[in-house]
Amino acid sequence: MDTYFKSPDHRQTAADAACQISVDQQLAELSTLHLQDLRVCWRKLLRTQPPQLSRPLLLRLLAYRLQARAYGDLDRETVRYLNRTARESAKRKAEHGRQNVKAPPPFHPYPQTPGSNPARSSPASSTEPCIA
Repeated sequence: MDTYFKSPDHRQTAADAACQISVDQQLAELSTLHLQDLRVCWRKLLRTQPPQLSRPLLLRLLAYRLQARAYGDLDRETVRYLNRTARESAKRKAEHGRQNVKAPPPFHPYPQTPGSNPARSSPASSTEPCIA
């Protein structure tokens, strides 16, 4: 990762500078790069086409990949566990459909108006003082 990557015309760009320094410095430098420079850095470090994501998402993915390369990625057991959990979650959602849709707010039988006292249970009890 601390390898020096030269651009085709042998000029050092901002993305090249971010790719040749230590991980801590790379992470700090990444936050200053524009989207196009992040994509260049992605191509140079990962040797694949960068995903078409927004700058903040691409920045987070690149930061994760840099740290995973430097400090080690997740172990196989953790990856299997996360994949199994994701499959089970997708299976539950497919079986139950869209039951987790947010419910509408509850209907109040008496409209609340400014100055009204919700502690009273009905208009008939409005003559009694409310002690809370």
